[in-house]
Amino acid sequence: MSKTIFCDIDGVLFLHHGMGLSSQTNKHAQILPRARETINLWQSKGHFIVLTTGRKESQRKETEEQLCYAGLF
Repeated sequence: MSKTIFCDIDGVLFLHHGMGLSSQTNKHAQILPRARETINLWQSKGHFIVLTTGRKESQRKETEEQLCYAGLF
C-alpha cells in the first residue's frame, strides 16, 4: 500500500544554516546523512513524497536547483 509522505526541506533534508536567503538556497548545501537514501527507498516502495518548506515563492527557482543538485528532485 502506497503512502503520502510529507517531508520538510530545511533541517530534515538539508542542514539548516540560518535565516538568510543565500544560506537557504546555496546550491552546495549539505544534505543530511541518509536523506537521499531514505527518499530513494520511499520512492522505490511507491510512496508519494511531498516536499514542504517555509521558504518564499520567490526562492522557488533556487530551491529547485538545490534539490536537483543534491539528486532529490
